[in-house]
Amino acid sequence: LAVPVLQSGRIDIAFSNTVSTLQAIEQGLDAILLAPGAVVRSAPPDTTTALIVRKGAVGTLKDLEGKRVAFTTGTAQHGFALRALDSVGLGQADVTQVDVPLQDLPSVLESGDANASVISYEAEVKYKQAHPDAVRLVSAADLPGAGGFHLVANAALEDPGTAAAVYDYFERRVRAQQWIVDNPDIWLEE
Repeated sequence: LAVPVLQSGRIDIAFSNTVSTLQAIEQGLDAILLAPGAVVRSAPPDTTTALIVRKGAVGTLKDLEGKRVAFTTGTAQHGFALRALDSVGLGQADVTQVDVPLQDLPSVLESGDANASVISYEAEVKYKQAHPDAVRLVSAADLPGAGGFHLVANAALEDPGTAAAVYDYFERRVRAQQWIVDNPDIWLEE
């Protein structure tokens, strides 16, 4: 949603997941990648998307080869799954994708329809309450490209006043992110 609004000229800055960003660039998006999302991520590294399995279902990421892995096509979770697989020399063709809506990702693991599932931090917390022996194979923060991208419309950077505001915004976001990294317990509690 952010990329089409950026393309329409109604906003100057957008945050977008990896897949949407790459698609927009391929379609000629008139913007630049000003900052990877990991630089200005709004959550501590432990609270990102994760790939989880039931205990004993799969030992390592490499063991996913030939297994059923749940993730939703065309989403940030899809991009995360591809990065996770790539980190151990696998590709999407090396697993059987269980393609379900985002809200169904935890339930396909629960039902046994998938051996592993990409899920949000919130869903992982809930899933682990029911299955304390669940294993996190990897989180988005563990992989290159974590967090998506911040895009800035080229037109915004052509105007000196707007460009100054954009850079001021990013400086503040980076300082805020550093505070989160330095104070994760307070951030989580607040």
